[in-house]
Amino acid sequence: MSTTTAVEDVWVRRIGPEAAKMRRARARLRIWAWSLILVTFATYAALVGVIADVRRVGHDFTVVLLPVFLGAFTLLGAIVCGALARSMRFRMEGAALAALRPTVSDASPLEIRNALRRADRFDGWVRERGAGAPRAASSVAASSAVEPWRPDVSRRLLPGRTSFQWFRLAWGMLVAAAPLMMVVMLTALILRRLPGGPVIGLVLWCLLPAWMLLTLGCSIIGQVRQAAEYRAGYRTAVARTRSGAIIDDRTGVDLVDPKTGFVIRPACAPSLNRATYDARIREIRAAHPDAIPQRLG
Repeated sequence: MSTTTAVEDVWVRRIGPEAAKMRRARARLRIWAWSLILVTFATYAALVGVIADVRRVGHDFTVVLLPVFLGAFTLLGAIVCGALARSMRFRMEGAALAALRPTVSDASPLEIRNALRRADRFDGWVRERGAGAPRAASSVAASSAVEPWRPDVSRRLLPGRTSFQWFRLAWGMLVAAAPLMMVVMLTALILRRLPGGPVIGLVLWCLLPAWMLLTLGCSIIGQVRQAAEYRAGYRTAVARTRSGAIIDDRTGVDLVDPKTGFVIRPACAPSLNRATYDARIREIRAAHPDAIPQRLG
């Protein structure tokens, strides 16, 4: 992508081509998400008329299935686009901070997030902080400003459970839901002929929605905790795809091992793949087998 023509995005001169490209991609994803949401509302609004017409005329009720599935499909597409836009926002913040690092090394992702919303707001922030990305900024030049990774750099974590621990707890409870359901079913079948057995079975069945609510609660707490960690300048949990690859998108902050508190990837460094992530985890824990995270006061 050329950074010299006047037609190019003005953000290229401010935050570098990589962050500017991510900013445009995020804007397109948000447009797609909102468009699909509008289509979903229009589809389900039309569904009300279709149902009324079916009940009045007496046509086959299967014609209702088409707008139902269409609305569900567009809603799913909106959710996917929204999630991708959110991930792209984190990547954009990390790339922008990497480009700005030579001139302002203490900027936080939340600070740059507010400045990236509009060009005039960014220019005002630049004047206040004396920041500015090089006109020919590139990912290679930005990454060269980051110190090489070492397995002996640690940082203090927030008190309490990390987001990694909350997500792991939620995942463990979700995995345990299937065996729990089998136990409840078998117990209810065994007790159904005993006095009071149906009541006991009903109580046992109530455990399943309560269990799923607890699982959802742990996941929500993990999300809240992850946001707090991001504001504090680090993260402990990375998302994983079905193939096992990791999604290291919050590159504007340190990626920290939740078990030891040592940094796996410093802020503004390129995102890690699964092999590098696992190798660094092993190296850190081999070098510091008895380390525990230090907490912020």
